[in-house]
Amino acid sequence: MHSVHSVHSECVCAKALGDLNQAYQCLRLALSLNNEHGDAYNQLGVLELQRCNAEIARAFFLAAISIAPHLYEAHANLAVLSEQVALLSSLHSLHSSLSSLHSSLAEQQSSTTLSHSSRIAN
Repeated sequence: MHSVHSVHSECVCAKALGDLNQAYQCLRLALSLNNEHGDAYNQLGVLELQRCNAEIARAFFLAAISIAPHLYEAHANLAVLSEQVALLSSLHSLHSSLSSLHSSLAEQQSSTTLSHSSRIAN
């Protein structure tokens, strides 16, 4: 029979070896043994973040905080995630602004070229 501690230790080893699927399965097993294991939720959040599943990661971090408010790692991970989401949002806005500016400059250059061509032709 598995204990939560032994399963969690196996997860840490699997992560260290780069076997994220095994780590994920170990964490799920740990939660099936004790669904109040805050660190398991936090670690699932980290794995989901590595899989680029920000919303699922956020849910796991919030679950960890709800179960174990003293677990500073979950608070820190949630803060990092929030910063990353804010940065991505800022970069998306910047990209949109630059695309609009590029389009405007291209239109302006095109009309300037046409205007210059028509003056030369006259």
